[in-house]
Amino acid sequence: FTLHTFYAETAIDIVGPTNTYAYTGGSCHKMTASHCRQCMTKVSVRPEIFDGKLGVPVGMFDDAKTLTPKMEMWKLEVFST
Repeated sequence: FTLHTFYAETAIDIVGPTNTYAYTGGSCHKMTASHCRQCMTKVSVRPEIFDGKLGVPVGMFDDAKTLTPKMEMWKLEVFST
């Protein structure tokens, strides 16, 4: 699973070279993710359904324990074999 914090796109500055790629998320909507070109760490995600919002993986923060949740979303995914 992945845990992100979401902010207005205008509130976040990503510094350094990144690559982006698009995929279909669990919501069946387009997601655009960015990762660092040097270490390949995912640094952000832009969900199509959250226009103007940018998700930052919680692991990117020095002290994630200081974050206070305002909303929780969860999606059950069933994989077929």
